[in-house]
Amino acid sequence: AWLGVQSFTGLERISRLHHFEVRVETAIAAPDLEAVALGCSATLHIRAAGRDRAVHGIVVAIEFAGVFTGQDVPRLVMRMVPW
Repeated sequence: AWLGVQSFTGLERISRLHHFEVRVETAIAAPDLEAVALGCSATLHIRAAGRDRAVHGIVVAIEFAGVFTGQDVPRLVMRMVPW
């Protein structure tokens, strides 16, 4: 099974907890992914301005966000927060 990250938004501040909402496409149905991933650790790998970094957390929510037009690939939004 695979998850393709389409986009993400997040909030990070010094001395504050971060959170990220990651929009993904997957061949896994939302209820099945929720059963497997909810509460599990996750890592978002980000490459920007020639630098790589990883954001670690756990998946606390998964929501269905539609289907790509002309395809049967579901889009989901996963919310990640620190462990």
